Amino acid sequence: MNSIAAAAIEWTREHMSPSTYDYILDLPNSIHRPVEEVMVAIHHGSPRHMSEYIFEEHVSDELLAVAGAKLLVLGHTHVPYQFQFPTGNVINPGSVGQPRDGDPRASYVILDSSEWSFSHVRVAYDQRPVMDSVRENHLPEMLASRLLRGT
Repeated sequence: MNSIAAAAIEWTREHMSPSTYDYILDLPNSIHRPVEEVMVAIHHGSPRHMSEYIFEEHVSDELLAVAGAKLLVLGHTHVPYQFQFPTGNVINPGSVGQPRDGDPRASYVILDSSEWSFSHVRVAYDQRPVMDSVRENHLPEMLASRLLRGT
């Protein structure tokens, strides 16, 4: 883990309540659930490991097989993408904060399960209050500046 991420994690741990900490520890590492009779898998990193980065160039239908799903939702990279294969879809919704794709707006996906369509949504927001908070709490400057750059 890099020192910037470690600093953010340490600060967060020190400032959360014990009940919030316990809640987070109780969250599953992944979710596998049928939606309208279609198996959906949600993983932070990949179905192989929660810390694995799956960037666009590494997306394949093999990931769907590993996950045992027709829809696989991944995160970790903070880079939005969507791929359709004969066996299903692999989607990364991006990030609401700390973007990595050059677009500073919040990014998320809406799933319409009646049509199995996916819409990537971008929302502009005022990053300044968040940046001010990062600086006031003496977190690494990159965590503030990347909010405007999207990288």
